[in-house]
Amino acid sequence: MTNYTRGRAFEYAVRDKLIDAGWYCLRAAGSHGVADLWAMKRGVCAWVQCKSGKEASNKEAKALYDLATHYGGVPVLAERTGRKTFWWQIVPAMAGGTEPLTYVPFERDAPLCGGMGGRP
Repeated sequence: MTNYTRGRAFEYAVRDKLIDAGWYCLRAAGSHGVADLWAMKRGVCAWVQCKSGKEASNKEAKALYDLATHYGGVPVLAERTGRKTFWWQIVPAMAGGTEPLTYVPFERDAPLCGGMGGRP
């Protein structure tokens, strides 16, 4: 299996999990853009980037955050590490932090997430 087919399969798996949680999803096939999926639920639009086998860079996270929030959306990162998928919402970091953005868990069953925390 090539990196492309692995990545595409992961995008389909993320899409299916969102659909199972009640989201309507669109996939940007072969886009190589900022977002791989758009998901809508109860007036919320999530811009989702899927990463399989590697973390999103700070530059990628900032591009997703900037684009999603510019259009009133929620930036979401779905990362697969081994067989486990981690779901993160990208949010501004607390004042005084070293990074401008941080990650909080994204709950697919809730329209938005909150709280503080970080990606392991």
